[in-house]
Amino acid sequence: MSFWRSEPARLTATGVSLTLLALTIYGTWGTIFPAGVTPALFDITSYRDTLNAVAGGALMFDWLGYPPVALIVLSPLRGLPDLAGTQLWTGLGIVMALSLAAVVVSISLESRGRSFRSNQLEFLTSFAIAATLLLISAPMQNQLLCGQITLIIITLAFLDASGAVPRRWQGSLVGIAAALKLTPLMFFPYYLVTKQWRQAAMATAAFGVATGIGFALFPRDSLYFWTHANSSGRLEPGRIDNASVFGLLTRWIPNPTVVQWTWVGLALVIGAATYWQARKHFLRGEQIEAALVVGIASTVVSPIAWPHYQVWVVLAALWLLLSRRGAIVALGVGIYLLVTIPFAAFGRYAVEAGIPGMNALWELTVLVPVAISVLGLPRRRLTPAPVPA
Repeated sequence: MSFWRSEPARLTATGVSLTLLALTIYGTWGTIFPAGVTPALFDITSYRDTLNAVAGGALMFDWLGYPPVALIVLSPLRGLPDLAGTQLWTGLGIVMALSLAAVVVSISLESRGRSFRSNQLEFLTSFAIAATLLLISAPMQNQLLCGQITLIIITLAFLDASGAVPRRWQGSLVGIAAALKLTPLMFFPYYLVTKQWRQAAMATAAFGVATGIGFALFPRDSLYFWTHANSSGRLEPGRIDNASVFGLLTRWIPNPTVVQWTWVGLALVIGAATYWQARKHFLRGEQIEAALVVGIASTVVSPIAWPHYQVWVVLAALWLLLSRRGAIVALGVGIYLLVTIPFAAFGRYAVEAGIPGMNALWELTVLVPVAISVLGLPRRRLTPAPVPA
């Protein structure tokens, strides 16, 4: 683009975008940690209560429906003072958000035949804009304001499946993520249908080792968790903010048995279509698209998909926005609007107020991710290979 041929314009754009990102981080941090206040973030409080209960001999499953090995990741929240632990957890969340944006931007540059090392100003500008959009999105704000573990799971799975980690380690992070929370198990068949045998073996081995550590440290909790049905029923799956197919069906169909069997059937169809589209993406060299499609599908076929699960959808929207192709950018804008705070706030208000038609409009938060899973993401333009820095 001619814009990038002007050095002053590039420097100005980079400075403005980085300043905007810094203000966004500052504002987010200030919202979570008002001066003189120790915040009680909902999920962090729940994790601390679980840690205290397990330390006192209680069964973890009665408090939290995660694989018990997750207690290792959560343990700093009990070992540190409340404020320090919450700040460490939140800071880690912001760092992970920045890492996700950096990976999406760097792969986007490479897909257009450009190296981020030799186009540093363009990378920094695009990174700052993408990171800002990610941080101010409703799923990421929900993640940070609640203190959920989900962002760790998404970051591990995305960095691995998108090819951002060295090939010899690919699969291992997905395996660890699945051992902490089950949704990344969706990537295991993906490795098989794309004949990524090494990645499949690494994911299985990492999952086995992590789960084995859980059994070694928490044998009673692990045995109970892996021999009992999931705990999603006690989480009110019909809530308006459950953006899964199961949640949608529960809101519209009063018969639980019909909901259960319809969900199973739709999950199988969506899963098969997802692997078909992901395989096509992968065979065309579109590894990040394949990762995004599988990641989004892992949320919609799950019984529960709270707003923070939809960080996957935000990443897909950012990928489309970075394509610099008119119609594709417009599609990205449309998807991103569904994950903005104004849409989330107004949509919930309108549904709860009974405004006609808003119930159906709100279900776009489920139907659009389903469409991405079933139809895949737009095909890339053929571009020359990136020029090495």
